[in-house]
Amino acid sequence: MEHDSSIVQEFIARRFQSFGAQVIDCFTAGNCYWFAHILCTEFPELKMYYIADEGHFVAGDDRSNIYYDITGKKSLQYQPISLETLRLSDKTWYDRLMRDCRN
Repeated sequence: MEHDSSIVQEFIARRFQSFGAQVIDCFTAGNCYWFAHILCTEFPELKMYYIADEGHFVAGDDRSNIYYDITGKKSLQYQPISLETLRLSDKTWYDRLMRDCRN
């Protein structure tokens, strides 16, 4: 199922950005995993990705090449890796990310 970018962006703006800098700072200072998790829960057609060069989690749709974080639609400079691909290709790295970012 294809996602509707405007609905995702409105969800982010209404539920998070409208609360201001303190909430935005929360999800840009170490809690990006949890924000991506929220988006993937709310929009099951999105998957979670990790941008290794930035140390940043995003939610996205690789079919449309659109990704999101707390700022809304995110322009990517680096290639994101799906968590599923990461788990299958480098379990040690995946386990370390899950330990450090989820707990």
